[in-house]
Amino acid sequence: QWQSYRVNIDEPVSFQEAEYILNQTANSPFYYFRPVQLHIKEKTAAESNNTATGHRASAPQEQGDLLLTLQGEFLVKIR
Repeated sequence: QWQSYRVNIDEPVSFQEAEYILNQTANSPFYYFRPVQLHIKEKTAAESNNTATGHRASAPQEQGDLLLTLQGEFLVKIR
């Protein structure tokens, strides 16, 4: 039997976090990742600025070098 777990990530991540997440999507005899969507985009300086005023936002910026969108489903074999 298999159990299903949905994945829906849409957030800024560091290169190391992206590598860790993508390494988990490899298949094994005990689980399978069924991808639906993967999009990785380098975060630009403009995306780090406050778009309404054209100035840097005073609030702390989100951490991350990349904008990662990953959707899919893990199918995990129940032991």
